[in-house]
This record gives sequence, C-alpha cells and structure tokens, in this order.
Amino acid sequence: MRRFDKMLALPMNEPVSHVSWYEAKAFCHWAGVRLPTEVEWEVAALAEPDGNGNLAHTKRRYPWGDTSPSAQHGNLDGRALGCIDVAALPAGDSAFGCRQMLGNIWEWTATTFEPYPGFAADAYTEYSTM
Repeated sequence: MRRFDKMLALPMNEPVSHVSWYEAKAFCHWAGVRLPTEVEWEVAALAEPDGNGNLAHTKRRYPWGDTSPSAQHGNLDGRALGCIDVAALPAGDSAFGCRQMLGNIWEWTATTFEPYPGFAADAYTEYSTM
C-alpha cells in the first residue's frame, strides 16, 4: 500500500477504503452477509434501548451521546491523516457497542439515503442532506 511517498505493509486493522458500493455488496455476498439498510445503520449508530428489549423513542445526537465530538470519540476532520485502527476510540461507541460510526470512513448501506419523518441534518450538513 502506498501512503503519501512511502510503501507500507497493508494495515490489518484499518477499515477497507476506496471501494464502490458494488464492490462492498459483492464482498458481502461472498461473505454470506449483507449491507445494512439506512434505517438499520441509523439504529445501530444513534438509537437507545428502552430497557424492555425495544428502542427508546429518543435518539442520541452522536453515537456516544449528546456531548460535542472530541478526539476521543472519532477520527474526525482528518486528524489522523487517514484511517485508524477499527478497535480504537471506545469512548465513541454507540449504545449498542458499535464503534466508529462517525468519522474514520464512510459506510455503504443497502438502501438509498432518504429523509424520514423527524430527520434533521447533522453538523456535517454537506454529508447529510439530499
């Protein structure tokens, strides 16, 4: 792998990047899994359990809660000049233990991103509008 002007060994714990939706879908097919729908991704990232095995009627602003993002929550704004280890930054975990749902790299979903009742663009409006 080339990073800037150096050849480096392929990092084993970095997310895969620079793949198309078709390539991501093909890999999932090969692995016997599927891409999540947009709704499933949203639930994994921002929903909270209600304690009775259901989803609460409220959701978090960010995967870790409502506090503003910091370097402990995600690889945001190009801080690392590339991707970081997928196991890094546990302070940014969602209520369901999903890590790095914001920052590091974009994720593909099986469905088209469309607004839903109650949708509001987040702080990164250029990435969360139609």
